[in-house]
Amino acid sequence: MAPSFCTIILSGILATRPVLAGSRAWESSIVYTPPGNAGGLLGSITRNTTNGTGLYAFEEAPEKRWVTINPGDATSDDHLWPDGKISYCYESTETKELFSADLVEARILWENSGLGAGFDWEEKDSSFCNNAANRPKFLLIVKSDGLSCTTGLPPLNKMNGDRGPLMRLTADLDIGKQNLVANFAHQMGHAWGLHHEHQNPAWWSSDYAAAGGNIFSASNFKCENLADYASVSQKLTAEQMKKACTSRAFAQNYQFSAAEYLPFTDSATYRASKSMDEPDWDSIMIYGTGDSSVLTKPNGDAIKQNIAPSQQDVAGLKQLYSVSPKSKFNRLGSKSNTKLSKFKDIRKKDKDSGCAEADDDDDDGTPTASSSSSMPTATQKVDCKSIGEELMNSAPSPDEPLERRHIDDTLHRRRLEKRKPKSGWACNGKDQNGNDAGKWLMESFNFPPSGSEGFDSVAYGYNSPHSCDNYAWGSAFYELRQYDTEHVLEWSVITNFFTTVNLQYQPDDFVSPDPNDNGKTMNFCRYWRASWDFTRQQYIGNPAPQAGLSSTVTQRKPMEWIAAAYPYKEERKGEEDFLEELTLLQRLINSPAKNNMFSSSAIIKDDTMLELIERRRDKVLPERAPRMAIQNLRSVVGVFKYMQEPEVARIFRDEKVRIGAIIDGIDRTLPQNPRQIDGRPGGLRTFTPWQTLGLGAKWDTYMNDVFATARDKGISFLDDNIQRLNAEYTSQAARDKAIDDPSKSAAERAEIAAWAALRRDIAGYITALETEWANVRNWARPW
Repeated sequence: MAPSFCTIILSGILATRPVLAGSRAWESSIVYTPPGNAGGLLGSITRNTTNGTGLYAFEEAPEKRWVTINPGDATSDDHLWPDGKISYCYESTETKELFSADLVEARILWENSGLGAGFDWEEKDSSFCNNAANRPKFLLIVKSDGLSCTTGLPPLNKMNGDRGPLMRLTADLDIGKQNLVANFAHQMGHAWGLHHEHQNPAWWSSDYAAAGGNIFSASNFKCENLADYASVSQKLTAEQMKKACTSRAFAQNYQFSAAEYLPFTDSATYRASKSMDEPDWDSIMIYGTGDSSVLTKPNGDAIKQNIAPSQQDVAGLKQLYSVSPKSKFNRLGSKSNTKLSKFKDIRKKDKDSGCAEADDDDDDGTPTASSSSSMPTATQKVDCKSIGEELMNSAPSPDEPLERRHIDDTLHRRRLEKRKPKSGWACNGKDQNGNDAGKWLMESFNFPPSGSEGFDSVAYGYNSPHSCDNYAWGSAFYELRQYDTEHVLEWSVITNFFTTVNLQYQPDDFVSPDPNDNGKTMNFCRYWRASWDFTRQQYIGNPAPQAGLSSTVTQRKPMEWIAAAYPYKEERKGEEDFLEELTLLQRLINSPAKNNMFSSSAIIKDDTMLELIERRRDKVLPERAPRMAIQNLRSVVGVFKYMQEPEVARIFRDEKVRIGAIIDGIDRTLPQNPRQIDGRPGGLRTFTPWQTLGLGAKWDTYMNDVFATARDKGISFLDDNIQRLNAEYTSQAARDKAIDDPSKSAAERAEIAAWAALRRDIAGYITALETEWANVRNWARPW
């Protein structure tokens, strides 16, 4: 069950009270919770995914696939956290402010996957944490440049000099799962005692483990693709490097990252399932393939980046801690929940929160099961305001790409937006021969969210956001939760440009610039990445001084120059540019309407709109369905109104011109700055210089097509569905159905009267829609 607004408030009360800072000579300053605070990530709230019966969806435990610590009683053994409860402290106030909310969300991920009672996180108070003797008993959370965590509760002799369990976290999205909350959930798995799923020796061939498995071998573990392979290889002989790529213990001695992939070999240090045929590919504890392609499935398919724990992850922990796989669901609003009184206090202070008490508990202590029927629920509201509010709250975040979007997008939405850049895959698809084009993740720099300190921008939207027939336009009724920070030129438009260019060439039109490839042919996407993906120490100067970038940074990588031409604010680096181009746009207009108009996706699926208009959408009341259709159409009209605002049109034009100038400049500059790779076997390797392709002109043509496609998509969507609405509600047939017939039964006459009322309302909405649509449909290209 997705966490409610009230649950988030309550978790904040339980987990983020005011703190006192303590300073110890033996380690960094630690943040402590004052005595009397309930403490903890969600405290002892139990809120788990259910199947409608009140039990976990996996009532019968699935087959176990896991790799864990091997706990024992000796002082030299690994131990479990007592009763599954992890005691923790932060090193500083800054660290707590940076990570605490995301750790709450990570804990929710585990709860939503079925890990509830018996696995708590408790923030300790100052009297406990100030006592140096207690240090081995709590997890210290520190800010770092990377991610790591001690596994379980290890003895001091295994802590590499640390005085107790340690979790190192970072807000860097370029590592791990490229998802902050998923990264933290992965580290939580380690803290409880899970090792990496892929390090089970049962999966590895005889070159790596005695088990002689057939899942991982040299054919799909590409050690040479590891980021630190080059630097480690400079310290070792070829024979030693081979050993570092096959022996976990040897790799650990040289702090080589291969140790995080290679299997365990000391059977006394781990437990692992032995009867499974393959790993749990859905585990949050397995490394995804990612761009580096270090580890893949045996057939070469990528291992996906899992952003939530699997049921096998949960089952493994319950097996480790001897917790029953069955657990009652006790939702926050339930009368049997011990936190109900505090929950009610919160609701009284926030009467508009929309939180409701759970139904009366059944005899077994579980809430009344909800129906799985396709019939609509009796509690659905059919007025436009309620429908608009629900659509607004369920709208996807336009600033969270699918690959990084959190399971519950409503949690800490604006704070996540602040730390995450826009991103999207270029060349994500197939070439003309049906082969993978060679996708590359492109990211903008960070940008400030609505409501952040110092953010000042114009808000665009309807004065009555949830009306079905009021098209008055402005920024009245401004509320942060109803507006998104908006880049007028969608980032997806930039990433799709390179995908489009790829289709203009044949898959073998380019020769690899890497001299080690010996003249291998490739498509544009792979040629582009091989030439533009500069290593850490190689940069180029500003490729387009005329573009008006104001940053004092004079050297960047090619892709960073594109990001620098897009509105951003990098607080940690003290950099910002083009912030005046950021706007605030009403959420329902921004996503999905504007987002999908400028992407390859349908604005709203055609079948969905038809089912809404004809009142046959599953689980939607007939009186509600056409109003939802009107709201969707009204959002697209809002896109046309917004994009024709004079200031917005100017920004759109300026961003189009500036991004084009940068891409054109890189295209012209790179022939004089070929890519170089240093430190790999053979020393410095210089690639063949980039071949200028006239990308600036291609960008101009592409943007003309982008504009025309978005405009035409919006026009077709509105015209087609207005025609459907008229056929259903204003035609003569529709009017005839609304005529009372005294010869009919009372029930039949009541049905006719209900139809007449609905038809009259929808006809009025159609008239207002058609009037406004006629005013804005002639959207002219702004350049």
